[in-house]
Amino acid sequence: MQRWWKACWIVLGLALGPGLGAQAQDGRILRLVVPYPSGGILDAQARLVVPALRHHLQRELVVDNIAGAAGAIGLQHALAAADGTALVAGTDSDVVLAPLFNPELKYRPEQFRLLAVLGSAPMALLARPGLDLAVWTSLAAGAVRGDAELRLASYGVGSNAHLVADDYARRARARWLHVPYRGAGPLLQDLMGGVVDAAFLPLAAGVPDLVRAGRLQLLAVAATERVPGFAQVPTWEELGLDGFVHRSWSALLVPATVPAPALERLRAAAVATVQDGAVHQQLAAMGLAPVPLATDAEAQSFLAAEVRRYRGLAAAAARAVP
Repeated sequence: MQRWWKACWIVLGLALGPGLGAQAQDGRILRLVVPYPSGGILDAQARLVVPALRHHLQRELVVDNIAGAAGAIGLQHALAAADGTALVAGTDSDVVLAPLFNPELKYRPEQFRLLAVLGSAPMALLARPGLDLAVWTSLAAGAVRGDAELRLASYGVGSNAHLVADDYARRARARWLHVPYRGAGPLLQDLMGGVVDAAFLPLAAGVPDLVRAGRLQLLAVAATERVPGFAQVPTWEELGLDGFVHRSWSALLVPATVPAPALERLRAAAVATVQDGAVHQQLAAMGLAPVPLATDAEAQSFLAAEVRRYRGLAAAAARAVP
């Protein structure tokens, strides 16, 4: 069977002629920079799409994990590849939010060009076992009167989990003790163990499985409609918080300085990859919903809208600080 496949690829290469070889003869291997360590959620998403990207680009592509500073080091490294030899996998937290909260970072979201969104997931309120929606409502009301103090966790100051929680607090007039963690892993462990009470997290990756196993309570989702598989869980809009809709996303990006011909080739391959049936199914299994962006203009409009949205949330959070 292996020999049969090898023969097929040889025939395909001959049929394509010099076009395929011309892209690979420069000796440069394309890199997909993942700004986090191997084994994480974004790393898993990146490795999932690499085979399809290789196919559509018709050249070698390797994953390059460059971790540090909550994704900033990898993103800054990717920006140096202005010739189109490096793509980067990024999220709303590291591409948009991190530079908004940390002016010392040497990049801004406008320095990137979005190729395709791998998927998005609604932000949801997850609670420790035993804390259901009725208990949450009671504690939140008590927190306003100062009779109780909720311990609400996030995976870092300035993260989307932090800003969504702040938005909820302003809308619902709730207060709590913010407990920031240095990552989602330690947060989830303490949430399941009852060390903290609740957290706003993306309803993706392994989180739905933890809910089904009873290790976490899913109280409500910040979406316009209920989530498939959790039809019994209401949206925040149903509970009276109009407009409380938030999502987290991951995407493939390149430096905005990449030349137009290379940019178009990379964008076409990225779009074809996320539209691939097998890739779509595997991303959906991770809890990610597709975000169709058919043109480059739509992709850049999406990124610009996300920057405006998060800048508004960050400004509101800053005004709320006494």
